[in-house]
Amino acid sequence: MTIAALTALSDQELRRKLGVSQKRLAGLVRPVLDALKRTPEGVTLTPDTLAAEIGCTTKQVNDALADIVAVDFSVFDKTSGYLPSTAAMIELLERRLGPIDSSNLSAANGLCTSIVEAAVLPRYESFIRRELAKYLDAAGASLTIPISDLLEHLRGNYREFVKAQDNGLVARAGGYNEAIFRRLMVNGQLVEGTDFGKTGTKSHGDFAFYCRTLTPQRTLYAEVKSYGARERLLRGLQDAPAPKIGVGFFTEPSEFNPRRTQDYLDTQALAIYVPQSTLEQIAPAALARVNGRNAAFYRPLEQLLPDAKDFIRRGEDAYS
Repeated sequence: MTIAALTALSDQELRRKLGVSQKRLAGLVRPVLDALKRTPEGVTLTPDTLAAEIGCTTKQVNDALADIVAVDFSVFDKTSGYLPSTAAMIELLERRLGPIDSSNLSAANGLCTSIVEAAVLPRYESFIRRELAKYLDAAGASLTIPISDLLEHLRGNYREFVKAQDNGLVARAGGYNEAIFRRLMVNGQLVEGTDFGKTGTKSHGDFAFYCRTLTPQRTLYAEVKSYGARERLLRGLQDAPAPKIGVGFFTEPSEFNPRRTQDYLDTQALAIYVPQSTLEQIAPAALARVNGRNAAFYRPLEQLLPDAKDFIRRGEDAYS
């Protein structure tokens, strides 16, 4: 549906469509929809702007947008600074790319990243306009600020703002990317709870795959990171029980240099899965390394699902 189509529905129809109470509809959802409908084509509103216009909190606007986006993804054409729930993000990705599978895994991550970045940039602009308002020119397009004043802002409020944004985004990106991998497994006909599942403990990685054909049962632990491996991947692999693997949309091939590769191998990890574009830039000396079972250590993300299925069938031999 579209915003215009939703606003044309009666209260009863809209409540049924969105699954909200009459009180929530009248006091929050309907006002947000009406504000979005009034927005001219090509203009976007942030949750902060919507909140000020409607007379509610930003959190309430975000909650209302979560209700609306479940049935109308044109919300993203009319808002900026809004990030959807994990479930809504996965549905949005699949509407645009088709079911998530090995062939579009990196594309799904790329689209997700672009949505997150588009939501985040207006927050920075809003902060700058608010904190540095007295330095803006008459058109509100440029800043003229003494270096001493700029340094003061960079050392103070801006540093705290960036830290808060980064912490929130790392957590949100991690949640999105875990959900992308989970959807890959489900779409690949793996049964959650039987073939794979969330571990529920940091020391056991993020996901686990279960081989029930062997006695005793084997469990493969997967440490999932978003973009930068840094020390977090190494610590995670060191903590997780064997057998284990590392998985992520890693963007820096230098993080997999020969020295760091030896560190990863020392954790007894069986493989690390990286995007093909990153894999192609890893130093040949590191790329040539093999795991403890004499098989390829660095592998493309596209191989994750087939390898997981193979492990479910025959355990660690999948990595020989």
